[in-house]
Amino acid sequence: MSGWICISCGKQREAPPTFRCPSCSSPLYPLIDLDSSRVRSVVESARKCCAKDLNVWSSLIGFDVVMSLGEGGTPLIRISKLGDGSRARLWIKNEFMNPTQTFIDRGAATATSYALLRRVDRIAAAGLGDFLVSISTYARAAGLSTEVFASKSIDVQHLMRLVLADARINLLDSYEKALSHVERLGSGVCSVIPSSGIVAVGYKTIAYEIVAQLGSVPDAVFVPAGDGVLTTSIYVGFQEVCEALGEQMPRLIAVQHGYAPRIVEAVGGLLSRDREDRSLLEVSVEKPLAFSSATEAIRRSGGSAVAVRSSDVVAATVEIARCVGLFVDPVGATAFAGFRRALEEGLVDRSEQVVVIVSGASSKDPYLLYRVVMSDRDSAKSVRELLGADEEVSSTQLDILHALAEEGPQNLCSLWRALRRRGKRVSLSTIHHHVKVLMKMGLVEVIPVEGTARQIYSITEKGLAVLKRYVPSLGGEER
Repeated sequence: MSGWICISCGKQREAPPTFRCPSCSSPLYPLIDLDSSRVRSVVESARKCCAKDLNVWSSLIGFDVVMSLGEGGTPLIRISKLGDGSRARLWIKNEFMNPTQTFIDRGAATATSYALLRRVDRIAAAGLGDFLVSISTYARAAGLSTEVFASKSIDVQHLMRLVLADARINLLDSYEKALSHVERLGSGVCSVIPSSGIVAVGYKTIAYEIVAQLGSVPDAVFVPAGDGVLTTSIYVGFQEVCEALGEQMPRLIAVQHGYAPRIVEAVGGLLSRDREDRSLLEVSVEKPLAFSSATEAIRRSGGSAVAVRSSDVVAATVEIARCVGLFVDPVGATAFAGFRRALEEGLVDRSEQVVVIVSGASSKDPYLLYRVVMSDRDSAKSVRELLGADEEVSSTQLDILHALAEEGPQNLCSLWRALRRRGKRVSLSTIHHHVKVLMKMGLVEVIPVEGTARQIYSITEKGLAVLKRYVPSLGGEER
């Protein structure tokens, strides 16, 4: 390895602390001499041995992957018939089969390996929840100390997993401040953020594996896009393999949530807005770290981008479960939702060979399952019959009940703030409508405030009983 290169601006550099380009902030990739015959040999070897970790790709990565928990080698699943009965030449690359159930484990393996090879014993990381959990898990397994910097809004399940990984945790006011803090750290520490080259280089292996498993290069690949790092890395991986094999680059189609579809806007893709729901935070990043390289990768591949609404993603979650029997976290189904929209709009054809990247842990949370199941009429009917539930409670109404159960009686304004903290963007008038419906059902009651015209709302015993069908861990004392 003789340096690092930015695929966006094409400049070769010495590696800066966070391994990203100082000019355009894109990830820097190890500059290595990729002989065509060697690339073909490595791909063929991986195909024969059904590689189960990343070390088989070390000569294409630029350094040895000495830290592994069994990441990589994830299944490529054929879907010949879609949920509506129509046919397609579609494959799902199931990335939640990695150790912490996300593609990020590939980057965590390469980042911790790089630190070990250079005898650095401390990693400092900033990012969103899944990224920090993956980095901390691998660092702990490698015997490295870990310090993480996160936004105060990080959810509890990620926070608990960071504690179990023995990470030193710093909670700052925003994601941007967490990133800025890690970038200012000096020597003696391996600093990683989502767009760090030593992380991004691990994601290239998804492209290598697709070619090895499929035995050919697909026509199009759908990629979930938040910061744009995965899109950039898959482009780099396919570029290397396609040049070696003399094949045409597949079209890369990035998929974002409609809350902040910055990459979709930049490339003139299929745009749609969803400003009320921020629950899919990982694919609605307002300032993508790898914006420049991701948009460049899409253009060079002849690809495009698609924005989807939350309802599209929930529908995609149901369709994956019906077609393959896999339940993924809705954020993991984002790329599939994008494929569905692209198919309807003629961006891809049913005759084309398409791969969709799916990531996101299979959830056993009955609260999340409820939101998915109730989106499908037949499934919702079955659930209500099995539970003996006469009430049909919408996902927003369930959010209101959950907020009242956890945070106690509230007025409309405090309920509005509580729902925003949970990623639900709804107006006061919408909340008022749902509260009135819940009152008619006997699930919410009014508590007058003595001496004023103000009213606060409280969950009833019946409401708590309904809620506990979907959140069984919720105790009565939390009311």
